[in-house]
Amino acid sequence: MADRKTVKIQSGGNTVTIGKAELGFSPADTNMRNFQISCKDLGGGTFTVSYYPVSCSHLIEFQAAAPETAAVVASQSIDFLYDALVITFANLGVGADPSVHATFWTRPTV
Repeated sequence: MADRKTVKIQSGGNTVTIGKAELGFSPADTNMRNFQISCKDLGGGTFTVSYYPVSCSHLIEFQAAAPETAAVVASQSIDFLYDALVITFANLGVGADPSVHATFWTRPTV
C-alpha cells in the first residue's frame, strides 16, 4: 500500500500555503516530498505552484499558469528540500471558488 497524504483546501480564491500545519509533518523532514497539485473550479483561470526552500523565506516558482485541466507533479530523480508549497491563482472567472487537491507521497530511498 502506498504511503501518501492528501489534503483538500477550499481557497475562496485566496493564496493557499501547504506546510507542516496543514500536513502534520514538514516535507523537508521526511521522504514524503513527491507531490501532485490539481485545482478545480477556476472559472477559466490558472494556478501557480511555488515553494519555500528549507529554512528560507524567499519563494521559488515551480510551475506557472497551470490550467484546471493540468496537474503539477514533482517526482524527480533530483530531490529538493522545501518547507511549504504555495498555490496562487490568476484570472479567475466570475463566481470561481477554487479548491486545491494536494497529494504527497514518499520518495524511494536508495
